[in-house]
Amino acid sequence: MYTFRRRYLGLILIALVLLTAGCQPGQLFGPEPTPTPTPTPTPVPISDAEFSQLVSGICETIKSDIELVNETTENIKERIGLTADALENAALKMEEIDVDEANAPNAFLLRKSLSERGDLLVKYSSALTEALNKIDIPSETSIRILVTEDGSVFAIFEENLEILDIDQDLVLALNSNYDDITQSAEALSLEDCIP
Repeated sequence: MYTFRRRYLGLILIALVLLTAGCQPGQLFGPEPTPTPTPTPTPVPISDAEFSQLVSGICETIKSDIELVNETTENIKERIGLTADALENAALKMEEIDVDEANAPNAFLLRKSLSERGDLLVKYSSALTEALNKIDIPSETSIRILVTEDGSVFAIFEENLEILDIDQDLVLALNSNYDDITQSAEALSLEDCIP
């Protein structure tokens, strides 16, 4: 009788050993739990209205910086350069905000246009300085600059009106850029962003 039990237990043990040896992981006691990756939140681009709320302070800074430049700077080249710096700084701050053209078209256009305006102003400043150096203007003379819709630039000083040799495409690009800034800023109710 004990031999029968021993044989019976031995056969059961052999069957269990064969069963466990022939099984793949997860087949004998059910599937092994696989670690699930932790989902990383995907940043959702913001809308025009949300952008408008976030950058209102930046636009107020643009306005105050440009007013300060206009009040304290007499030199045209310096004035344009400082204005370009203010606009580029504002555009850099706006770059930190996740905006795409599909969800916030006006915000995207405003941010892009402010950044481009800084570059255009630097080019315009150089061209303006070069053009002014070509004409005979007495020192200590006040100069006003007149820009027409067709991209012509005139210097007005004393009783004189001189056309300046500045690339009209550059001036037209500057005018078009200003229109883009104005259109997008007004759509966002951010008039302080208009330089």
